[in-house]
Amino acid sequence: MYHKVAPRPAGSLVPHHYVSPKRFQAHVRALTRARFRAIRLEELDAEYENTDRVVNFSFDDGYENFATNALPVLRAAGMTATVFAVAELLGASNEWDTELGDVPERLMSSDGLRAATTMGIEIGSHSCTHKRLPTCDDDSMLHEVAQSKRILSAILGRDVPIFCYPYGAHDARVREAVRAAGYRAACGVGKGWNDKTTDQFQLKRVNVRSDTSGPLLFWKLLRQSRLR
Repeated sequence: MYHKVAPRPAGSLVPHHYVSPKRFQAHVRALTRARFRAIRLEELDAEYENTDRVVNFSFDDGYENFATNALPVLRAAGMTATVFAVAELLGASNEWDTELGDVPERLMSSDGLRAATTMGIEIGSHSCTHKRLPTCDDDSMLHEVAQSKRILSAILGRDVPIFCYPYGAHDARVREAVRAAGYRAACGVGKGWNDKTTDQFQLKRVNVRSDTSGPLLFWKLLRQSRLR
């Protein structure tokens, strides 16, 4: 699970969210050498018999720096990824952070998302405005979940089957709303690998931080696979 692939700017409130382009390239190189294969999350059901060498690169929030700094590296390695976009803020910035005083970062536009899909990238929903869903009333929460799916599906001309909970925050009410909206699966921030026993609306991930080296990423994946 990544957020930003870019140099860390001064004044960021979440400096660990920034993975340098050089470090990201090292991650991809390490996984390629270890013969890992990257898939889209919509392919996960078909891969449960072969999960030891299968990974998903997921990028929360849909920052423009994914397109400029991460996508070329992935394409060069023949790998894919999943980008979770904030549907009502496309082409804008991370308002949920800047209202707290954080550094603004541009989000991918509608055209950027469409271009990424032509290169094999999967687009998922990260809600409409990045609200913490368990704290929303029913109407607001349902809007964030269902309307984001409608917006992104219309932009891409295809269904958007995967959801990602903003801040990783969810409860039974939120998960049921995601299921009812027609998503097939959803990600939180629980650590670990996924298999046939995993709740498809609580998919686990491995967090990648600014200080995660290539060898450390490989160790994290190995450690989580042993904890399954």
